[in-house]
Amino acid sequence: MDSQSRVAKERTDAAIDPFPSETSRLDEAIRRGDELLVQSLRSEESRRRSHRRWKILLIIGGLAMTAACLSVVLFLLQPGGNATPSTDADQLSQSGWQLWQQQQYDAATAKFKEAVKINPQLTAAWNGLGWSLFNSGDADQAIGAFDHVLKLEPKHPAALNGMGQIYLSRNELDKAEKYLLQAAPSASASWYGLASIYLLQGKWDDAATYAQKILDANEPDVDTKMIQAMLNAAKGHKLPDELREQIAPEKVAPEVSQGWVALNHGDTVKAKELFAKALANHPDDADALNGMGWLMLNTGDVDGAKTKFQAALDKDPEAAGAMNGLASVDQAQDKLDDAIKIWEQMVKKVPGVHAGTYGLANAYMAKKQYDKAVPLYEKIVAANPNDADAKARLSEARQKSAK
Repeated sequence: MDSQSRVAKERTDAAIDPFPSETSRLDEAIRRGDELLVQSLRSEESRRRSHRRWKILLIIGGLAMTAACLSVVLFLLQPGGNATPSTDADQLSQSGWQLWQQQQYDAATAKFKEAVKINPQLTAAWNGLGWSLFNSGDADQAIGAFDHVLKLEPKHPAALNGMGQIYLSRNELDKAEKYLLQAAPSASASWYGLASIYLLQGKWDDAATYAQKILDANEPDVDTKMIQAMLNAAKGHKLPDELREQIAPEKVAPEVSQGWVALNHGDTVKAKELFAKALANHPDDADALNGMGWLMLNTGDVDGAKTKFQAALDKDPEAAGAMNGLASVDQAQDKLDDAIKIWEQMVKKVPGVHAGTYGLANAYMAKKQYDKAVPLYEKIVAANPNDADAKARLSEARQKSAK
């Protein structure tokens, strides 16, 4: 089965990009294989409205995290920005960051774990472990890793930001605020979280302060319309319902989150039990339906997957993960025209580069509609300049469309 990346500037003070472009988290897994596909869709499941809320990856989605400048990643590896590894632990940590940059979170996690075994004092590795775990959906273990960083360096901006983002994703706003405030002087990635928290709490002046800081930073990947709307709400002392929905942390049943972690690690039996438990408690939960749909699709039950994806979309027409799932079902059933229609809707509805962008571009190639594939691959390459496969496909599409 043909099988999600936020590409933005990374600050040297944090291990995530402070101003992610909207939904580029549902990205290249559509073509790189099932493991990354599961990661991307897990991220989409926990952040179904991320195209209107550029705050986390994670989570991230994130939890998404995203690709970052390699030079910045190397800066984080050693004190003082020395990018030359001097020990086995440093080398493993550097490899972990490179894998993390490529969104290979499980592989990165393994490298970071090896590194901290060799050198338990290496904060760069503990920090990388925290973000890799967070990005792959294991927030509980991520907290433990970030806690190690903070024991070694209590003012470490990236770890403070990581803790804040985790608690924000869990809707534990007081805990999130505590960590994000500590991170804010050095980690601009925390500003959106703080602005959101204060808007939700009705602390208008504080919300306006951080929204204005984001706009003043003039970062290229910021959704300025969104931030301006947040600033206007703060100045007007009123949070519109639509904006509240956009910035509020996503409420996902714990069984669903745990199910994605299990599926992300290849434990389909446990994932099925967890998604089934979530559906038993909440039969109409779009997130649980989406999760079960991807489990079924990845284990060969294409018809069952289609039923779940359609049910998820009936409950939430904006659920991009379920849209992508339904298109993937059509593709698996040799109904490429139907898949194209769905991916076209995704590309129209969801900004940025995501699974729908890849799916549609590849489908156009399969249909020999090269002129339609070219602009999509151009967007993909612009967002992911190191994507050799997309570059090759772009070149091919250009050549064949010119004939």
